[in-house]
Amino acid sequence: MPNIPGTAPPVPSVPAAVDLPSALAAINALRHIVQVLQSQINPSSQNPTASNPADFFEKNRITKKFRIYNPTDSSQYVDVAQIVSLTFENALGQKIVWTQHGMLNN
Repeated sequence: MPNIPGTAPPVPSVPAAVDLPSALAAINALRHIVQVLQSQINPSSQNPTASNPADFFEKNRITKKFRIYNPTDSSQYVDVAQIVSLTFENALGQKIVWTQHGMLNN
């Protein structure tokens, strides 16, 4: 769709983030919008939902299970899986590793 002088370029909508994959999709959509608004890319040149080599996807997740007790009634508890580390990778082989101790870029 060509831009009409005096109108804003069309930009994609940002999906609602309800989990990690949808949060990554929302971040990639926002990145695409910023690139369009800064005239770094043509609005129709990329689809943020399509596979983009720069988009990062979760490759690995390490969790630790533990139990949280109600402080006033120890017979009530909930079992929780806490994320210890996450590894993200893109099609270019770039990796981002998040741990409880910080982030590492490879």
